[in-house]
Amino acid sequence: MNLTSERLLYIPVTEAEREGYMAWYTNDKVMKYITGKGLTKAQANERFAKAIESNLANPEMGLYVVKHRETNKNIGIAKLAYFNDNNTVEVGYGMMPDNWGQGYATEMLLCLMAHCRALPQIKTLVGIVKPENKASVKVLTKQGFVLDKVALSQGVEEAYYKLDL
Repeated sequence: MNLTSERLLYIPVTEAEREGYMAWYTNDKVMKYITGKGLTKAQANERFAKAIESNLANPEMGLYVVKHRETNKNIGIAKLAYFNDNNTVEVGYGMMPDNWGQGYATEMLLCLMAHCRALPQIKTLVGIVKPENKASVKVLTKQGFVLDKVALSQGVEEAYYKLDL
């Protein structure tokens, strides 16, 4: 299922979108606040295969390659995934470095939030970020997300921001 926002088109990850997906996950600057560094090509391919599986299993959710509507330029990725149960959804968004600071993260988050609000079973959204990723924390909190907890995941601290719909 494609989603759209004012400037962006959200295309579910398929084989046709492999290049944009791989460029994002192998980029060291992008992955600094996710895995610490860009994934290897093998790791990114493994994640890509899981993304396709996830999209097939949950078509109302998805992992998306995000492109500019007018130029078709690859902006980044967006994510909607069930989190613990079918009432809670993890939202994720990220841009390629040359797109940072242009309001795309907020636009992506608003689009994902609107989609989730249209699904009556979804009651809560969760955004997971590294606490030092101040830009992403700001995007979440400006939309009403509040810090729920900070936890270690594979030895790395992650902050869980929550929004009840």
